[in-house]
Amino acid sequence: MSAPIHIRVGDRGPVVNRQIARSDGTSEALPSGTTVVLRVFDDEDAATDYACTIVSATAGTIQYAWADDEPVSASREIDEPVQFSYVFVITFTDGRVVTSPTIGRDILVIHPRLRA
Repeated sequence: MSAPIHIRVGDRGPVVNRQIARSDGTSEALPSGTTVVLRVFDDEDAATDYACTIVSATAGTIQYAWADDEPVSASREIDEPVQFSYVFVITFTDGRVVTSPTIGRDILVIHPRLRA
């Protein structure tokens, strides 16, 4: 698992990056037609998928850059940090599906916006 990612409500960074690796540690190539989603589980364990960009197909590098109102609507007010979790789901053209991390989920912590 990766170190937790911290983001404030309304922010668009940091970008989420991952290199997909095989169990032996070598890079998993992502051939043309492969799709990758960042599956985020909110504080009620409901999942939302976000389409990722393949940065390097040969190195197995992927990323997701947050858009407006992701992963939490900028209009949502929270007073305390809220913990979400996430995985990357990779679907190959042959139908094979790989989830990263393979065990558990990585952590995303949403912090309240700064108040003036």
